Amino acid sequence: MTKWIQYVLSDYNNGIYTIPAISDGEAVYDDGVATSGSATTLVDSTKSGVWTTNSIQNKYVTILESATEALVGTTRRIASNTSTAITVDVSFPGLVGIGDQYVVHNSPTYSDKYKDFTLINIAALNNHNYDGESHLYPNSSIDPYVFAKGDRIRFITQGDGGRSSSVPFGTPLGVYYDFEIIGYKDNNAATNILLINKFGWSAAGITDKFLVEIYSPRLGIQDTVYYAMGEEYDVLSPGTANRVHAGQLNNQDPTNPSVLTATGILTQGDAYYYKRYFSAELGVTYNSGMVESQNMSDLYLSNSYSKGKPFVVLKNAQSKKYRFFRWSDKYFADTAINGLSRFQSANRTKQLNEEDGEIVKIQSVGFTLRVLQEHKPSTIYIGRSVIESDGGDGEQYTTSNSVLGTIRPMSARSGTVFPNSVWTEDNATYFFDIYNGEFCRMAENGITPISSYGMKKWFRDKSRTLLLSGISDVDCISVFDRKHNSLIVTFRDYSNSANNETLLFYEPLNRWITWASFKPEMYARSGDHLVSFNGGALWYHDGSGSRSKYYNTQYNCEIMVVSNTDPDKIKTLEAIELGTNNNKLGATVASMWSVPEITTPVTSYYPNGQLTKLYAQNWVPRQGKIYSEVKRDVYTHGTLNLLDLINGRPMQHNYFKIKLVHTNPALVDLEQVTLYLTPSE
Repeated sequence: MTKWIQYVLSDYNNGIYTIPAISDGEAVYDDGVATSGSATTLVDSTKSGVWTTNSIQNKYVTILESATEALVGTTRRIASNTSTAITVDVSFPGLVGIGDQYVVHNSPTYSDKYKDFTLINIAALNNHNYDGESHLYPNSSIDPYVFAKGDRIRFITQGDGGRSSSVPFGTPLGVYYDFEIIGYKDNNAATNILLINKFGWSAAGITDKFLVEIYSPRLGIQDTVYYAMGEEYDVLSPGTANRVHAGQLNNQDPTNPSVLTATGILTQGDAYYYKRYFSAELGVTYNSGMVESQNMSDLYLSNSYSKGKPFVVLKNAQSKKYRFFRWSDKYFADTAINGLSRFQSANRTKQLNEEDGEIVKIQSVGFTLRVLQEHKPSTIYIGRSVIESDGGDGEQYTTSNSVLGTIRPMSARSGTVFPNSVWTEDNATYFFDIYNGEFCRMAENGITPISSYGMKKWFRDKSRTLLLSGISDVDCISVFDRKHNSLIVTFRDYSNSANNETLLFYEPLNRWITWASFKPEMYARSGDHLVSFNGGALWYHDGSGSRSKYYNTQYNCEIMVVSNTDPDKIKTLEAIELGTNNNKLGATVASMWSVPEITTPVTSYYPNGQLTKLYAQNWVPRQGKIYSEVKRDVYTHGTLNLLDLINGRPMQHNYFKIKLVHTNPALVDLEQVTLYLTPSE
């Protein structure tokens, strides 16, 4: 396949032609003198980069990646005895002209690497102030372009199509084309070729010698500043219903103000508009055009102008103080005195430690406020002060005239950035600390990471995953379910829904007991009644409807049982017995417990692990319970075969995972799971 090269011969000296862009192993074919037919004669198949012969002067040549590549007949002419760039045959694939100012072309067909990009040749732009032969001002202050991440390119005109002395760069584009610059071709600035995402430049009418603007967008959030112009015009009939704007040419009509508006001509701005001379490649007739610039002249840096009087627009005209408290005056019941709307400058506490971050949530517990900052919790006594005894008798509390008394930071370096994760139930305040990878409970005995109760690694891994998505794109919400004495915690990742999960912590046992299928947007509670919001709708939990049904989606009840008795010994799983109220056969078989998976881990001896299952029909009633022998391994012969449920090898390992599934939405109890194991010989 034909290899594209911008310049074939870059130098001619005493009969020596140099082709610096050729690589080892590539081949050059002689296509004949002044013809554009198929290449026929092999000039050089080894490539040294230099040809010491005049035999290819003034001829078409084809550059191939190797001598064995198929010829496609696309050609290029070599200039005669000069350093001038070659002229390109119009049939050459993937190229639109060789303009000296801005050249756009799609990725050459030989390279899959750039097939999804459009390539922009800015060699002439980077030589703008050095090309003394083709530029009227060789000492121009326009420096060569240096790419910076975030730079963009804006296409302004079509180029060759319709060029004239009045529009030297062609007709302005009717559609706004603006792309982020990805970088340099081959990640090499020396190529002078920029990469942008591929787009239909040909269909847009972009040809050759078109005008573009390369710019760096302003980064960060800044206040919007407006500057007054030099001209000022009065408001006529001010203070009346007929007030209108005066204008330089016409005043606004008070009888028809929306149609006959004030008009004038603005003669000042923040950019200069003047003629710039470009490369002679644009043609003798059209080698200049009017452009916008922040500089008054191209000959020196002059990007200054009179901005006038500034006017700043503050979207939120308020001052935020994140680390101290203010309180209102008092409200006296049964009187006309209500000071809740008045805040005195003296009614505030000293500022909390700035290193501990912003105040995220405040919870009231008894005579204290629990203040959660991003990296530290504190307690503040309400109307009380703490006196510490030197004799070691502990602390004494005294009343205080101040609304807020002693501030006591906790010793633990824990905090939260998720206010929705904070929930206070009785004396316990729960919150999620993503930076420490912990879910914590704050009480009178200090801070306890309840995530350490069997879930320490899971919470740390979860925190790392959420941090990869970014704090602004994730949330943690929690609520305490009084009916079931459980803390419900939901993680939401708005950039990756696969990270959304809900799990429950059972307070009486200090255990994380289960995952749940619901993942709402928010929780709330009134008394013992728990509600959640999903899809903008309010849903009531523990209603009278079907069990395991969340937000109109019915789920199965699933329980995973893990057996790890005598972990050092290999055991055979012989049978399973369930103590359940769903223990009758006959008409209710379809609604009974099933065991779709009994598995063991993958090992070198069991490359697929082991897998078996039990169907609802396999259960046999026995002494008020249901019982079934365990079937055999379906991977006995290497691949899954259900016949091996009968003829396969027994389930043998150190431990087993048993998945129980119940599809009946009615109430069902599971009181006991008994596994019958025997030591393996």
